[in-house]
Amino acid sequence: MSITSANRTVRALRGAHVLLVSPEPWKGIQLSKHDVARALVARGNSVCFLGPPRSRSLKVSLTGDPPLQAAHYRHWLRGANYLPRPVHTRYYAGLIADLEEATGKPFDIIWCFDTSRMQWFPDHAAFKILHCADHDILKTHPAEGLVETADTVLTVTEAIRSELQVLAPHKPMFNTGHMIEENWFAPGAVHPLPSVPKNVAYAGQLRTDYIDWEVLRAIIESAPDMHFHFYGPYDRTYPARGMTEVLDQPNITLHGLVSKDKLVQVLNHADILLLCYRAYELGDIVGNSHKLLEYFATGRPVVSSWTAEYAPHGKIFSMARDRWELPELFGRLVAAYQKNITKALIEARIDLARSRSITGVLERLSHQFASLPLSPTGGD
Repeated sequence: MSITSANRTVRALRGAHVLLVSPEPWKGIQLSKHDVARALVARGNSVCFLGPPRSRSLKVSLTGDPPLQAAHYRHWLRGANYLPRPVHTRYYAGLIADLEEATGKPFDIIWCFDTSRMQWFPDHAAFKILHCADHDILKTHPAEGLVETADTVLTVTEAIRSELQVLAPHKPMFNTGHMIEENWFAPGAVHPLPSVPKNVAYAGQLRTDYIDWEVLRAIIESAPDMHFHFYGPYDRTYPARGMTEVLDQPNITLHGLVSKDKLVQVLNHADILLLCYRAYELGDIVGNSHKLLEYFATGRPVVSSWTAEYAPHGKIFSMARDRWELPELFGRLVAAYQKNITKALIEARIDLARSRSITGVLERLSHQFASLPLSPTGGD
């Protein structure tokens, strides 16, 4: 089917009105969905960011000013996410119409990150993008209806793309990987590295079942003269095996959640960056950590549990193939620190991260979207 000039503008990701459906609210921890919203605005689009429903929202309302606004609403129909398709899509069509009335114009793009809410895209003239950024949620919400009714599908791992391709073999799908904000590459962000490592940083959500606390404890206890800094929300009552034993180690500091700007600073002052997931059990669910991309942006040495999407780049960082190989890799990196901070390795890590910048990925997607032979109403 032919693409009109208006559609070309939309697919160029410039000058479009975008409804971005997120599983997380705008206020709180800022994740990739928030980054994409800001990057779309930077390209000249307007964005309505739709987080989860709130019980105290009596009707659709907006906070913030154009071109970036957050929408708030509540479910007025009990069990809306589990209704039969005709009722479900009619419900969401009504919600989208209310949002269009509130923002004052129709949506050109519906960009959905949340497979746990809408189960099908409603009939609408917008260009419909399903963006699967979390593998674990597909276990409970497989997204068959969203894949079927999307115009295109974006994924962050090849494993997710392969899984969804089975549902719709002819659907255009692009594995973009994760994306990273430009502020990680600001002039002067990278701080000089020492000759001997002393400070290790671990950043990310600490209230999670992903972390292998037992291996992490072995690493920390193996380096009593080094200091480990943890950045991210934590909860000592969280039922994770081995967590409290790590948090009580004498050579760690818990900094809690820090802003993105602060995180850029602190990671660029660390000597080694560490990631330790239960990859031996979780497999593809932890096949591409967004945190690794931020680690690489600093150019600093990285030690990580197995992360399949970065296997082709194993020469620029230390990644354990087996669970208990990680403490050994950490010790080897410390012992041969100078070999891991050469100019070539530092630049290779930064270049890898820069190749996944949001600006660059959106530009590549605009060219890919422009070539899709889709009609204004979406679908196959």
